[in-house]
Amino acid sequence: MITKIEFNDALAHVFETQLRGSIILDISTLDVSLFFKHNKELLEKEKDYAWPMYYEKIEDLLEYLQNEKYNYYVISASYGLNGWVIAKEYKVYN
Repeated sequence: MITKIEFNDALAHVFETQLRGSIILDISTLDVSLFFKHNKELLEKEKDYAWPMYYEKIEDLLEYLQNEKYNYYVISASYGLNGWVIAKEYKVYN
């Protein structure tokens, strides 16, 4: 059976080693404040390129994500496809 997962209002994502046939084991919904803790180096590296969006200070980005009700979804897979998505919600279709 193929399952479709749809992330709505996605702002950014990172997936490691996207491999065909990966099986998603879990999608954890975490507070966006943990996104900053887990991805500090990436945010510092990409800030000058307006990724995941333009912001002056990291606190501005956090405030925006919280005010707009974004979530931090961490994806665990059998092999490959581990990563995360910043989005407002997700739906699973069988």
